[in-house]
Amino acid sequence: MSLNIKALLDLFSNTNTSYKFLYFYAIIRIIKKDPLKKSISFKEIINEMLVLAWLPCFQFNLYFRKQDQIKVILKNLTINSKSSLKNNKPTNKIIKEIHPQLI
Repeated sequence: MSLNIKALLDLFSNTNTSYKFLYFYAIIRIIKKDPLKKSISFKEIINEMLVLAWLPCFQFNLYFRKQDQIKVILKNLTINSKSSLKNNKPTNKIIKEIHPQLI
């Protein structure tokens, strides 16, 4: 199997929001966890993208761009969560706790 480097480069030539980077990195992480995996569900990719975005959004309070809605989505996921998830700065332990609550 060969990788079309030009197509990959073109994919990242216009990046106004975080989803391209999160999508690509999520796929890499999923494959790294199980290299023999034959298929990846959309839900699996979305969950991994949200887990990846959690720390930059809340631990470091980063905003990707004005039109990027990833932080809004993550805040909505914690509306019905324990107050400890909302009040504490997220750590890997909290990310593991919220992971089952994802889409």
